[in-house]
Amino acid sequence: MGLLICYNMPEIREGNLKGENVKSPNSADAVKGKEDGNMRLRNVTGSREVIAESRFVVPEDTLKEMPGKWHDLFGNQNPIHVEIGMGKGKFLHAMAKERPDINYVGIEKYSTVLLRAVQKMEQEELPNLKLLRMEAEEIAEVFGPGEVDRIYLNFSDPWPKDRHAKRRLPSREFLSRYDHILTKDGQI
Repeated sequence: MGLLICYNMPEIREGNLKGENVKSPNSADAVKGKEDGNMRLRNVTGSREVIAESRFVVPEDTLKEMPGKWHDLFGNQNPIHVEIGMGKGKFLHAMAKERPDINYVGIEKYSTVLLRAVQKMEQEELPNLKLLRMEAEEIAEVFGPGEVDRIYLNFSDPWPKDRHAKRRLPSREFLSRYDHILTKDGQI
């Protein structure tokens, strides 16, 4: 079982970034996604079309209408957890399978990578998991204030150059967006 560093949003607001180690269900198995296959982006002909037609992916043209409607989409009032930069979806799929009492939303900007998560869902459909193809910068336009209980940032692109600092998922700009959509006691 792996460890997950968990930050409570109230602590971040107060400037305290001491993370709490939390055991994550099956995270050792779920995190193997990077080891199982090559994460190099390769163009997969027709990936955008397959994603657009998939019943597991929320259509891109409806995302701006979704704030405040996620519980309706899932058909329950369960907590909502979001993974930004989900890759092939192995972690999120394992979490959704382990915790059917939580709704999961996976965000990935690359169609060729999201296609692998769609294929995984076709093999084993989970009603508490939805997928999005979108840019993470738009997250505050897709989720309403206080609508998300937890955000996962697993294996984010580090963007090591100083000029790319604003692109880092744990940057101040992104923390501000997360603060907008997280519940009062939300966690990153």
